[in-house]
Amino acid sequence: MNRILFIVTAMFMSITASAQFTIYKPIQEPVVTSQRSNTIPIISFPDPLEERMRNQAVAQAIAREAQARAMEIVSSDIITADGYNFISETYSPLKVKIIRRRNGQVELHCLGIKKNGNWSTCEKEIASLEAMYNKATEKSAKDMILELMEYGNYLLIINPKTEVYIIK
Repeated sequence: MNRILFIVTAMFMSITASAQFTIYKPIQEPVVTSQRSNTIPIISFPDPLEERMRNQAVAQAIAREAQARAMEIVSSDIITADGYNFISETYSPLKVKIIRRRNGQVELHCLGIKKNGNWSTCEKEIASLEAMYNKATEKSAKDMILELMEYGNYLLIINPKTEVYIIK
């Protein structure tokens, strides 16, 4: 019996020596106030209106860039042309600037008129009689433009009572 008691005591001691004991401490609970705040996770979705406005801004920027490219000047020349003053029935040399744009548009601007041997500046746009004819709606206006086309293809009006030039 001594032997059994000795074995049981030895086993108890070996189990106690190898056992790990865990000491549990109580967890401190948070202090609860009368105003308790619950945090809700913030979930954001893209605003369709904002995305549409951004897409419109991009489209407008592309359109402006395309318009600017179309309006680029391809060539610019200054020529001397004869202008027939329809009122005084005299010819005068004109300095005309011809601007051609990438989109095919052609602009004519008068830079100066030589009257009585002296050049005087003139910064007016020269109109195409053909374009005027195409825009005219009344028969009387079309007839008057056709009469002016007998003398040339372009019209420069400085003063409607004294200086109306027709340019070939």
